[in-house]
Amino acid sequence: MAKPLQHVGIRERFKVNRVLRPAREKYGDIKSSRTALEESVRLLETAVAANPGEWILWYTLGDLYPPLGEFAKSVRAAQRCYDLRPKDPRSTYALATNLRELTHAKYVGQARYIAQRRGLLERISHGTAVTPFDPDISQQALDELGMTVDHAAERSLTLFEQVLTLGVPEPDAIHVHDCLAAMYSEFPHLEQTVKSTGVAPKGILAEARGDPFNQAVEHYQKLRYLGSEPSRLQEELLEVIRLTQVALAKDRYNGDAMVLLAHALLLASFQALQFSEQGYAYFVTRAASVIEHWSSTPARTRNRENGKTVHWRIRAEIEQPKALTTAALLRHLTASRQILFDEALDPRCFPDIQRLIQGGKTI
Repeated sequence: MAKPLQHVGIRERFKVNRVLRPAREKYGDIKSSRTALEESVRLLETAVAANPGEWILWYTLGDLYPPLGEFAKSVRAAQRCYDLRPKDPRSTYALATNLRELTHAKYVGQARYIAQRRGLLERISHGTAVTPFDPDISQQALDELGMTVDHAAERSLTLFEQVLTLGVPEPDAIHVHDCLAAMYSEFPHLEQTVKSTGVAPKGILAEARGDPFNQAVEHYQKLRYLGSEPSRLQEELLEVIRLTQVALAKDRYNGDAMVLLAHALLLASFQALQFSEQGYAYFVTRAASVIEHWSSTPARTRNRENGKTVHWRIRAEIEQPKALTTAALLRHLTASRQILFDEALDPRCFPDIQRLIQGGKTI
């Protein structure tokens, strides 16, 4: 069974505790202050100088450097981990994560975005040292390592993909997929290059990348990061709808695809409402027909709780007096549910969907 990415064995923990005992006795939590972190790092640096092949000491160093803003050192420590244990997903994940910190150099000079990210970090830090969001420090690390933002991003993305091939438990796999979605949203021009390597994940999320439903999920995961880019959000949303239609054309009883399509249609109704009441009504009624069909048929669904949540959201949307009255929507839905369901799943209706989401425009 695959071990969690944060798993540290008893022997590994003993080696680290032996090195860090003076700092723990003095400060308790070694991440409680910058002083405690600096002393812990000095102890570990002395230890790895004497034992350069000790993986767990490099791994711990790679975890303690970032809160000090030592991004170049953290990448070197993680690279050493990777060199010592290239098949250990913890090594791969550590290097991918540390390289990702360097990609923040992309935001040098964007004061408003930097302030927002720093505010978020302050709210979640709870008094402990956390990795600073400082694009200038990231840029300094890139310069020191002789890398560019795109080079660091491409290598980080490739390593995150490799983590999945090595096999990790489901919670970790979901987290890695989320990291990939966030980074592909930031660096869309790198997605084809990275994925053309043919890397395919293993483990509990091992479905082939070529499967339409899994492709739809990848596009769906990007949506949360595209709120400030409406045109890209529309493109990704259209891909979710198109791919779930294809998936359901192959398997009419794929309940997860049905739920995802219903949610995508609901999101499309919000997009369409910017342009017309007709577009809003088109999408919200089809979203309702799909989720009602899902709830009343024996569709195969791995995450039924998610389906129930989507069902509740769509029902709540119908009961809100927006573009049409509740009574009108419900009458339309009741009279035409099967027709609407068939249309929602029919790829031939995709041009209409595309036109309505984009406010009457076509590509």
